[in-house]
Amino acid sequence: VTAIPDDGHVLVSWLGDLSLSANPASLLVDADKSITAVFARPRLTTGAYPSGSVTLEPLNLRGPLKAAVQMALPAFQERGAKLDSAGVDGEPIEVKGDASALERLFLNLLLNSAQSLEPGGVAAVKVRGKGTEVHVTIRDDGKGIEAKDLERIFDPFFSTRPDGTGLGLPIALRIAQAHGGDLSLESELGVGTTVTVRLPQ
Repeated sequence: VTAIPDDGHVLVSWLGDLSLSANPASLLVDADKSITAVFARPRLTTGAYPSGSVTLEPLNLRGPLKAAVQMALPAFQERGAKLDSAGVDGEPIEVKGDASALERLFLNLLLNSAQSLEPGGVAAVKVRGKGTEVHVTIRDDGKGIEAKDLERIFDPFFSTRPDGTGLGLPIALRIAQAHGGDLSLESELGVGTTVTVRLPQ
């Protein structure tokens, strides 16, 4: 499942074959074990990520990025906000990656951005090569994050929103690391947030 409405469903779709017809208490125990297994690893390698494995193959990074943009657009439209994706177009940018995993990474980040925006707000996506790396930047003029919360922003289940799952950023970070890359976030309350994904080229 890739076209999903929130980060909780992203994680649930990766937890394995948890039967929806199972006893609710048993289902919660199984889910808890799966979540613990996912986030107990300090760093995922290129051998595994929450859905099982990452298959690194040559691909044009613009492909999964554009797919994520298309899936995220309704979330921006529902909030009366704009997603500027002009920076996604251009010549192919070749990387070794898992298209499905990268699509999920970018979708998580875009949905986070959409949820931070007020009507009339704007988020912009850009991708560019920088030396031996590729940088994908998502910048928005949303609510921003308080300085005291920035240190915990990648902690599983920590969220600055009452209805947030606290899973979108941790999962995105794991996927970036599984590709030999990284993810960073800069934010100022009342100004906005910039998230940068760095991947080896």
